Amino acid sequence: AGTLINQWLKIVCRVPRPWVRDPQFTIVQSARAEAAGYSFPSGHTQSAVGWMGGTARFTRRIWLQVVCVALLVLVSVSRMYLGVHTPADVGVSFVIAAVLVFALYPLIESTLWFPHRMYIILGVMLAFSYAFVGFMELYPFPADVDPENLADAMKNAWSMAGAVEGMLLVCVFDNRVLRFPTRAPWWGQLVKLLGGLLLLLLIDLGEDCLDAGRRVLLGEAVEDHRQLTGLQHLHVVFRRRGILGEDLRNGLGGQTEILGHLVHSVFVDDITQ
Repeated sequence: AGTLINQWLKIVCRVPRPWVRDPQFTIVQSARAEAAGYSFPSGHTQSAVGWMGGTARFTRRIWLQVVCVALLVLVSVSRMYLGVHTPADVGVSFVIAAVLVFALYPLIESTLWFPHRMYIILGVMLAFSYAFVGFMELYPFPADVDPENLADAMKNAWSMAGAVEGMLLVCVFDNRVLRFPTRAPWWGQLVKLLGGLLLLLLIDLGEDCLDAGRRVLLGEAVEDHRQLTGLQHLHVVFRRRGILGEDLRNGLGGQTEILGHLVHSVFVDDITQ
């Protein structure tokens, strides 16, 4: 709910980043590349307060509550320290997320005794996510809307809908088939944590490879270094296994071959030199 409100406010208010409004605004340059989309309100603050605040509200462990509150405050302050958000961006996101945490807590807590209520919650979230996608696809935005920020908002709308779809499917699968245990000894929790992180890494890598492959097939430029690295790995694997034949390479216009050499020169030759 918080993410949906956050993304809707971003595209409705369309407030540029601080350094765009004021060229003299101080920003940590390394943070500029990751600061995509409009500025108001802060998405990182929204996520941190929603996630950490929700965990702190749910748990009865004092030490965990302290850690969660400290982290959500640090994330919020860091957005201003890096120069990617103003106090207004952070403050509004903080208040919205905090209100949602306390307002929705009784409903979320009730799913412990009535698990099927989570289907209703996720179903409503999915309906609103689809509505936001429809708004992004159909609304006639004015000509002065920044194309990059609009594209970022469009991507976030579809990503949000896909994420809720995934949560709903996993919820149904877990309740009916898997029944994944949440309690375990410390080493068991560590194994689950590391396994989950590895799975997320593989999903992220696969997403980069798929997007890069789509760009190659459409004849678009692939400039992202992670996508280029993924293409290089796929190129090596396919060549070794004989999957990438001459016809396929010709069908791609030799782009896979070219990209392989390009990535090799960027990531290997530069290092050896």
